[in-house]
Formats: sequence, structure tokens, C-alpha cells
Amino acid sequence: DEFSAVITKSLMTLVQGLETKFEAEMAAMTRVAWGTIESVGDQS
Repeated sequence: DEFSAVITKSLMTLVQGLETKFEAEMAAMTRVAWGTIESVGDQS
């Protein structure tokens, strides 16, 4: 059905756009030496 195909293509395009946008940040996170971080804080 054409409607489902359009929705599927739209969602795939949105996800691909998000993956492209965050690719550099996610790669940078993998290079962090997480074992050397003493504590993680959060503030609200």
C-alpha cells in the first residue's frame, strides 16, 4: 500500500538524518576513557 510505503520511507529518512547528525558525537564518546572518570554528577 502506498501510504505505508511513504510512511516507512519518511521514518527511514528521519532516522538516517539523526544518525548522521549524531555520528561525530557518538564516535567521540567511544574514545573517552570512562574507567578513569571518578564520578558522574547530575544537576537539575
